[in-house]
Amino acid sequence: MTSQSPEEQESVNPDYENAWQALTHMLLKQGASFSGRERNCLFQNTGTGRFANVSAASGMDYSDDARGAIVCDWDGDGLQDLIVKNRSAPRLRFLHNRSTSPASWIQVELIGTQSNRSAIGARVTVKANGQEQTKTVRAGDGYLTQSSLRLHFGLGKRDHIDSVKVRWPGGAEEDFGPLSINQLHRCTQGGTAQAIGTPAQTKVAHGKHKKLLADKTSARRILLRSPLPLDSLQLPSFEEPQRKVADLNGQPTLVLLWATWCASCHELFADLLDQRKTWESMGLRVVLMTTDEAAKIPQAKKEGQSMGLLQDAGAVSETLQKHLSGILQEILGYDAPLALPTSLLLDASGQCVVLYQGAISTQTILKDLQGIQKHGPILKNTQVLRKDGFWTTPKARKALSF
Repeated sequence: MTSQSPEEQESVNPDYENAWQALTHMLLKQGASFSGRERNCLFQNTGTGRFANVSAASGMDYSDDARGAIVCDWDGDGLQDLIVKNRSAPRLRFLHNRSTSPASWIQVELIGTQSNRSAIGARVTVKANGQEQTKTVRAGDGYLTQSSLRLHFGLGKRDHIDSVKVRWPGGAEEDFGPLSINQLHRCTQGGTAQAIGTPAQTKVAHGKHKKLLADKTSARRILLRSPLPLDSLQLPSFEEPQRKVADLNGQPTLVLLWATWCASCHELFADLLDQRKTWESMGLRVVLMTTDEAAKIPQAKKEGQSMGLLQDAGAVSETLQKHLSGILQEILGYDAPLALPTSLLLDASGQCVVLYQGAISTQTILKDLQGIQKHGPILKNTQVLRKDGFWTTPKARKALSF
């Protein structure tokens, strides 16, 4: 329905509006892809009227949710580079052409005097060793994209230019005669062609990585009015791959999802360790679950060892990742991304009582733990219920099956 845009606002079909709302929900809340996660494609002109699919060979077959691509000679070396614009991250992907091919080329930049200055709409025909190529200066190449206005002609093994003919907007034609190869030429309407020196080839600048700072503004505490039973949730440790939450029963547990690169996680660790004697005396068990990739697991183990928390620690598997997404959806009501650090406070029977995201203070966690031990799994929170209302009985919640 979204492809059938109404001509007038008054004639908008309710199904049309509902379709856009559904798409927005899928894209923003559920991480869906507008293009169905189809990989990008790159086709090579074989010069025979046919094209070859070189997507995988070129490395262009990213699964990004791409919207458009622009072509330009970024570093002036005569090789065409690409910048791909994506809806999702990375928002821009720069593909630097590092080909070592000795093929010849010529680039033409047009300056209009009687037509528009950028010569939009002009057609350039380059004849080299008897073979012709024609290109048009265009204002835009795709969705929100504009390639370089400099026209690039690949010449292969051809060693000289016979002619460069320009048909300007309005119909006037000019022949700028033979031009040198492997060169950028500026052709001015009613004037001459001038060879322009291209800048020396430079490396693409990479910004220096800044030290990650903890984001204190996004920390939040979600108190569950109805505890969520997680007994059957598999929570593998490095020593016990088949461990489940049920195996932790008997004492309250803080399941802490983290990564070695997460600054907020390390801030939370520092606060936890400062008050270790307090939470240990209260019987709290801290289970570290790293979300790092396999190559970073040794570092995660080393950090867990240094904190004295390696015994119960483990790594988040692909299956656990899916289950955690389901837990977040159950608590928050939509497919929220797994922000780090995320912590689950479980009572002694394996029920999730509080969800934390961000560097929540240990004092807050201990206060909630004290409330669980004193009042049971349903904590009191005046911000959740209106002052004139109260729970007469514990609200029942069915256990999730994993």
